[in-house]
Order: sequence, then structure tokens, then C-alpha cells
Amino acid sequence: MKINPKKLIMRQQNTYDATHSRSEAEHLDRVPQRGDIWFVELGCHPGTSVQDGCRPAFIMSNDTVNLHSEIVTVVPLTSKLKKSYLPTHVILADECPALEPSMVLGEQLTTVEKKSLKPMSKIYTCEQVSNGHPDKICDQIADAVVTDCLQHDKDSRVAIECLLKNHHLIIAGELTSKHRPDYRRLAEEVLDRIGYEKLGYGMEHYLDISILVSEQSTDIALGVNKGGAGDQGIMFGYATNETPELLPIPFAMATEFLQLLKNHPSRMFRADAKAQVSYDYDSGRITTFLCSVQHSPDVEVGDFRHIIESMMVLAACKYGIKGGFEKLINPTGRFVVGGSFADCGVTGRKLACDTYGGIGRIGGGALSGKDPSKVDRSGAYMARKIAKDIVRAGYADRCEVQLAYAIGVVEPVSVAVDCFGSEYQNPEFIRAYVRENYDLTPRGIVRDLHLLDVDYNAVSAYGHFGKGLLPWEE
Repeated sequence: MKINPKKLIMRQQNTYDATHSRSEAEHLDRVPQRGDIWFVELGCHPGTSVQDGCRPAFIMSNDTVNLHSEIVTVVPLTSKLKKSYLPTHVILADECPALEPSMVLGEQLTTVEKKSLKPMSKIYTCEQVSNGHPDKICDQIADAVVTDCLQHDKDSRVAIECLLKNHHLIIAGELTSKHRPDYRRLAEEVLDRIGYEKLGYGMEHYLDISILVSEQSTDIALGVNKGGAGDQGIMFGYATNETPELLPIPFAMATEFLQLLKNHPSRMFRADAKAQVSYDYDSGRITTFLCSVQHSPDVEVGDFRHIIESMMVLAACKYGIKGGFEKLINPTGRFVVGGSFADCGVTGRKLACDTYGGIGRIGGGALSGKDPSKVDRSGAYMARKIAKDIVRAGYADRCEVQLAYAIGVVEPVSVAVDCFGSEYQNPEFIRAYVRENYDLTPRGIVRDLHLLDVDYNAVSAYGHFGKGLLPWEE
């Protein structure tokens, strides 16, 4: 039969830690609420701890409990519960007798049959790409235009998209500014920073550019000029205390690897590359580290495998992860044709790589190519800052913030904060903190984050977050 929660006497404590005795818990009457997660100590008498041999299980929602042994005490589950404490066998409450309060406080229960439960590993994978990836080349050119226009005219309204295929570059979009950018010069400066030798295919000698740029719609300007959002849309910000950058650890490792690759002096490596890290959050280890690295035609994977593997290990060691993981390098066996000669590049197609690698949700619009009156960009930066501030303040281990705007409207239509149960403060306190401490109007965001003074060339490759000297990361 199912357990009546009103008969349970809960023992509640704010932080679960195996070094603290259960006798330190505060006794109180507490009826579980739907959505609550509670920790059930099994095989424990009151006053004992996990170090004394207790075995855990869970009670979730308000009427079901999973048990493993004859004696139970119940305390709330918090983010500090170590995963190694999880049980290997559980049974459902439907198979148990009803619990009386005295049983919860430690009296013997009738032994019941145990059922096996095979746990599933929690493996997440994150991806990053190099600055020579064709999509990122387009992002970098678009952001070079944005930065150039804002440096000459702070009132510039910029929405630029790029498409690159072989030697052909199309720059299209809307621009209202007193400044007239030199598109060819800006594009060539981006290609020069990446490295013409690494790009190959004679890009320094021949680049055909088509410009399809008109002024911003006056209908859009009506709303933006009075301080409203430049478009409708949703934006997400995310932070986690897994790494010093407050980014997901597999994403941080993939990004670090590609930074090491970019700075490697060998001429074997070309500009186009991808990295992907699969990380088991239950065991705290990498399961697979994958990279695809463009290389010169006169070498094979075997000629540089040891270099790539060493960079993988270095990237993992930076975050305290040992190197004993599966390493996949150019699984097809060859990666000579790359860049825009292998794939067409387009602005805004690597939004996961720009943000959190696929962990943490992403908004509906690209970041690069837009001046900060576009909330796709400025809202995403502010949402990241809020999430990061909440985690850095110790209010939660993880945090995700969603903002939503209507075109031409000053205030956001919604603000949501989710700490995934990792919070150390009341959720209402965290929501009040956000309401009282951040100006979420488009003009307020631009002002507080100094977005008209940012060099967006610094964020158009290897991620918009986790880097120093950016106002939303301070």
C-alpha cells in the first residue's frame, strides 16, 4: 500500500554532510509537498550517519517511498549528497506495509523482498569548434562589422549575416549608421588573424565578396528608439560551479583543447577543427574525447596522433581529470579538405558552441552580427551575468535564467530562474534578488554592461562566456 505522508515525522536539516551526526538534525513535523525530494537513510538508527554504514534511498513527491532495509529515518536531499551513497537495490512503497511515526524514528520493520535496479550513467557530451570552422569564420566577419560600426558611431543599428562558400563571401543584412564600413578590409583582417597559411586554397589572393546590405526597417526603429527591444525572442543564461569559469566541465575541456591546438606551432595542422567531450557526471571522468583536425595533405593521422593525445590530456588535467579515457582522432582517417571548401559557412549556426556546449538551454536567436539593441545578444549576456552572480554568491550550485521580450516593449514579458534543486536559499528569495538588483530593460542592459564599448572580435570564436575582461563575466 502507499504511505500516507501525514503520518511521517520528518527530520530536516539544511545541508547533508556525512561528517555530521543525524542527532544534529532539527526535529519537526513536515508533510512532504508535491515535487519535494527527500533523502531516506536506511539501516540507520537515530544519531548515526552514512559513515556508520547507513544505506540511502529516496522519497519523491508526496506519497511514494523507495526502501532498502528495515529501519528508516527521513531527511531532505540536498546537492551535497554524494552519489557514491546511492543504493544498488530498492523496492517500491506499494510493496511495503504502511509506516507509523515510530517506525520512521528507528523501530524495526518487516523485511521485504529486494529488487535489483541497474543505474544509468549520466553522460553528457559538449562540442566546440575552432576559429577556422566555416560557420565561425562567418561569425567573426559579422562581429568585425558590428565592432567597427560601434567604434565609429555608438548609435549604429547592425544586423549582419555572412555566407561563405569556397572563395565566395556574401555579406547581407541591415545597417543604419553614420559610418560606412570597409567590408573587404574587415573580412581580410579576420582571415589574416586565423592565418592564410592555415586556411589554404589561396584565400589571400582571391576572395569574391557580394554586399547585400540595406538600412534597418523604420517600423523596427519606432520601437527601438523609445527604448524597446529590437525584436521579440527568448534568451537563456546558465552557470555552474563545476569549473572556475562557471561553465560545464566537458564544454570547458573541449574549448581548452582547441585553444591549445590553435596555439600549436606545427604546420601539419590547418584551421578547421572540432572537439567533443563526453563526460560521466556520476563517476567524474571523461568517457570519450573526440576531435577532428584538418591537416596538410602530406601527413597521416599517425604522424600527429601523439601530439593531439597529449593536448587532450593537458586539457583534461587543467580541470583535474585523469587521462585514462577513449581518444578518437579523425575517425574517418583523413581530414584534408576543410573550411568553406568542405562545408558552406553561415552566421549563427554554432549557438551551442557560442554558449554552453549543449548543456543549458539556448535562445532562439544568434549572438554574432548584432548590435546590443538586439536582445538576442544583450539579453543572453545579461541572463548569463545573473546566473553567474547567483552561483558565485553561493546561492546555488547551478542556475539557469530565461528572459523573454516583445519587439518595441521596454520591460521583459517574463523572467524565470531555475536552480535545479541546487539552491541554498529559498527560491523566492533568489527571484526577489533578481527583480531588485538588475535593470532588464534593453537600455538598462546596454548601459550596465557597457555593451557599446565591447570589442566583439574577442567573443566571436571559442565562446562568448568564460573569458576575462568581459563586463558580463565580471
